[in-house]
Amino acid sequence: VNMSVEDVLRADPQLLILGEYRMGSPSMANLVLEHPAIGEMRRGRPVVSIPTALWNCGTPWLVTATETLRDQVRHVAGKTR
Repeated sequence: VNMSVEDVLRADPQLLILGEYRMGSPSMANLVLEHPAIGEMRRGRPVVSIPTALWNCGTPWLVTATETLRDQVRHVAGKTR
């Protein structure tokens, strides 16, 4: 789902699931993640990061992305109980 920064703020999610795309390299995708409001939101809740190379198209890597997401969500859920 594509969401604007405003959409994310309105949704007030309990958990942020973010894609990692060449972190540290200039890109529009990373620029959105550096928005001050997103930065504030990241400090206030758990964040799960998945490399976009695993899920940006329908390949067998989707299984790895799904397993990574599952494992990270379980880890975060265990911390919040």
